Amino acid sequence: MEHCLVASGRVSEGWVDGVLVPRIQTIVVELLQGCRHEILPLYGTFNLIGIDIMLDDDLNVYLIEFNSNPALTVNTSVLQNVIPKVVREALDLVLCAHGVPLAGPGPPPRPTTGPRGRDAAPPGL
Repeated sequence: MEHCLVASGRVSEGWVDGVLVPRIQTIVVELLQGCRHEILPLYGTFNLIGIDIMLDDDLNVYLIEFNSNPALTVNTSVLQNVIPKVVREALDLVLCAHGVPLAGPGPPPRPTTGPRGRDAAPPGL
């Protein structure tokens, strides 16, 4: 996006990180502060939320909607590219917050199948 906006002379290099991201962060912080009493901080859990943002022709940022239970279907090529990365990054954040080392880039490991066709899991899980 930034490349296209720079090429058209609408913004200068660094606009996304220097202007757009801070604007979106301000919206997200205000949104989460407004609903902080609705988000229950239960140990060992996390919430994945969806926040839809729109830019108008003047590059003003608008909040379109907030989803406390966003759809994770991958029924288009765009969603097939985006959704797995979003889920992976969310899980990496959760694991990092709990002191678990990150697995690194790439797809998550596939579960192994144990006896009786069930997914193998470490004891206690």
